[in-house]
Amino acid sequence: MESGTFCPRLPWAAALALALIAAPTLAGEGYVIHREGAKPKRSLIYADAGSVEPALTLEEQTQLLFERGPDAVEAARAAAPRALQLIEVREHRDAPDKLIHELQIDCAAGRVRVIAGEAHLRNDTRRPLPARDWAPASAGWLQQAQRFACEPAARDAAHGMQVLSQPIGLLDAVDRTWAEQWPDGRRPPYTGDRSEAAVQAQEQKIDQAISQLSSSMEQLRSNLQAQERDASEQAAQAARQAERRAQTPAPALEQWIEAPVQLLVGTWGEPKAYRDEADARWLDYVIAADGGASSARCSVHFLVRDGRVRDYQTGGSSAHCRQAQLPPGPSL
Repeated sequence: MESGTFCPRLPWAAALALALIAAPTLAGEGYVIHREGAKPKRSLIYADAGSVEPALTLEEQTQLLFERGPDAVEAARAAAPRALQLIEVREHRDAPDKLIHELQIDCAAGRVRVIAGEAHLRNDTRRPLPARDWAPASAGWLQQAQRFACEPAARDAAHGMQVLSQPIGLLDAVDRTWAEQWPDGRRPPYTGDRSEAAVQAQEQKIDQAISQLSSSMEQLRSNLQAQERDASEQAAQAARQAERRAQTPAPALEQWIEAPVQLLVGTWGEPKAYRDEADARWLDYVIAADGGASSARCSVHFLVRDGRVRDYQTGGSSAHCRQAQLPPGPSL
């Protein structure tokens, strides 16, 4: 069993590389999901609910969003395997201090694969762990990982899991393990050659880099959400435009879409009424149909936003609007 975590005493490049893997996830709720062995050869594995994510890159989601829309993104996220990071801490002096495993879990098929991993030794060195292809989740830690990712309701003591008082991080997992889980144990010493000052300086650099990466990923998430909203609004607008074009009794009104408000008012005159709506305003006009009877009127309502006409609606009889003497379309 090997899966694991980040150590403050790692070489800078290694720590930063695995921080990049972890950066897209947010701290959620921390758990111990598996324990093995007895003192002095204990080990345990942590997982964070915030690290359970669809195994889709932001680039893949963005491409889907613009090619097929937000519904396709949601469908792809629901069908994708779950990505999960595990942090393992070991007690015995001859074992690695901690390990990191990056998993993907196919909940529907009940299988797991290990896509990356690294062991961090007590002598200030590290070594990669072999990847594993898709395989059924066997008993033990892989089965617990599958349960954690796919069955949120099973994250309880009855299924061998312990919820923590606060999220567990890559840099504090080992210290907290000895303080909270193994206070009766004797922590093996580190045997690296670097001074404590050098170790602390490296820890500070890693903390700063992870913080910057986290901020960058948060910005990317925010941008993706904004893109999803924009795509939804554009789709709704396109549907509204198609419906409006199909139903309009006066096709000439289409010429006013995207026209400047000043041009509209200069041509149509002052509106009969104004109505504010969120960040937009409706301009209401009433036009008499041919014959001029007071009952034979066509009302036209233009929606303006950011200085331009964005939409319109008509009221009254469609026949009246077809017969109405509407002002000429804009000359843009």
